[in-house]
Amino acid sequence: MKDIGKIVLGNLIISAAYAFITVPNNIINGGVTGMALILAKLTGLDVAFMSNGITILLLLFSLIALGKAFFFKTILSSVLYMALFSAFHMAGFGIPLHPAIAAALSGILVGFAYFCCIDANSSTAGFDVVAIAVNRKFPSRNIAVTMRYISIFILLIGCFSNGLEAVLYGILFTLVQTAVLKLLLAYSAKLQCRKATASISKD
Repeated sequence: MKDIGKIVLGNLIISAAYAFITVPNNIINGGVTGMALILAKLTGLDVAFMSNGITILLLLFSLIALGKAFFFKTILSSVLYMALFSAFHMAGFGIPLHPAIAAALSGILVGFAYFCCIDANSSTAGFDVVAIAVNRKFPSRNIAVTMRYISIFILLIGCFSNGLEAVLYGILFTLVQTAVLKLLLAYSAKLQCRKATASISKD
């Protein structure tokens, strides 16, 4: 039940941050929504439609690469994300901010939201699925750092359709997001280590 609460909270925050901050302020974030924005501009299709399509593909990848247990939690996460982002996006509401402020603020929110889901042994059914799969295969590969590389790659693609300025703000978002995530994951790992040490000491 605690994990479900984390998944709900994470998706509520990430969907709101994307729908109300990054999309209205044209921040290309290097994630699913960032890729959706790029594809939407190239194809003329709605950004929410593209976002949901990419999410479904990543959901299938999580089943193949991470197994059924992870997959079932990610189903809840992906359904929440698709429903919440679509609802928030259709509301037509946005918070107008200077791009640098929008990038930094949404980066903090999204970094925390990703941590909530990953800490619950789940995913947002975003590109974090790929980073988690890499970490499972190669434990030395930090999840946040891998996500940073993926995001920068997507941002570079977006440079052709969105321009250099948008990409620079997207890089700011990515650096903040992955820094927050890396910090929280490291703190969580330390807490788990302390609990394990305390448990051994009691025995």
